[in-house]
Amino acid sequence: MALIVRPAGTAFDYAAIHRMQQDMAAWDAAECTALGYPGEEVAQAFYGDTAQEMQDIFAASDALLLVAEVEGTIVGHAGFFRHDADLAELCKVWVEPAARGKGTAWQLLSPLPAAMAAVGYRGAILETTVFMPSAIRLYERLGFRRCPQVREPPFGMGPITVFMQSRF
Repeated sequence: MALIVRPAGTAFDYAAIHRMQQDMAAWDAAECTALGYPGEEVAQAFYGDTAQEMQDIFAASDALLLVAEVEGTIVGHAGFFRHDADLAELCKVWVEPAARGKGTAWQLLSPLPAAMAAVGYRGAILETTVFMPSAIRLYERLGFRRCPQVREPPFGMGPITVFMQSRF
């Protein structure tokens, strides 16, 4: 079963991405609630976009959302959009549990720095959390390093928020 990584483009793609984002929202909300943060509010703040809103965001010429597909089924996604004039923001990273541990996330993420540079970015930022250590290690493999916060985390989540930055 070959993994195909390609740009998201169709309404079908974005419907699948939206469903996966809802799964991630539920997981993230449960993790945040367990740590004493308002899980439902976190889910809405980070995962509230509709499929159409995501499609509109990633249709910009300085944005891209990739999907990983196996036998016609989307099993993950990762993308970027503009943070400021020089920096992209890496976002919407998710791999379905059944596709983890197979290099799927690396195959999704590794083309993104070149794609960011190709549209004029000189680096990228991302926001994650301390309860995602495997994601942090993956981002470090891509050249990201922890950096000062680039915005105020919502709901007092500063203590569990990790900001990372890469230059290229």
